[in-house]
Amino acid sequence: MTSRPQMIINVLQANPDEQFTARQLAQKIIDHYGAELADKRQNPRFASDDDFLSQIAAEVGGGRTVQVKAMCPQVMTRDKPRPRLFYWGKEIDNGVQQESSFGFAPTPSAETVNFSEHALYPLLIEYLSEEEQLLCRRIDEKRSSNNKGL
Repeated sequence: MTSRPQMIINVLQANPDEQFTARQLAQKIIDHYGAELADKRQNPRFASDDDFLSQIAAEVGGGRTVQVKAMCPQVMTRDKPRPRLFYWGKEIDNGVQQESSFGFAPTPSAETVNFSEHALYPLLIEYLSEEEQLLCRRIDEKRSSNNKGL
């Protein structure tokens, strides 16, 4: 019998160019693994097929996502904007990672992750000035006060 995480991996791998919500992915799992899920479907707490689909969707979107990502690094999720989408991500070919067809930004490097919030303000102000023609100033929290009560 195939485990739920392996079912998720197999369905995403079979559909590498598609993104699925948890409910859509659950429907694909039910369609593909209906025979293996027949015993679970017989549980009396599932009064309808919709109840059963909701349970499988909850399993897909729950803690199994962490298991699936640990088992297979090609399984990717996009959390924002909602709803969470599941898709088959980067392929590893000859030791070089290739970008998926969805055009997501690459993983940040160690250089960009080490910026402090304070160091990012000048970069943000410069960007807003050049790209959006905005004049921005940073409020110094140490010297500012709200003595007017606004």
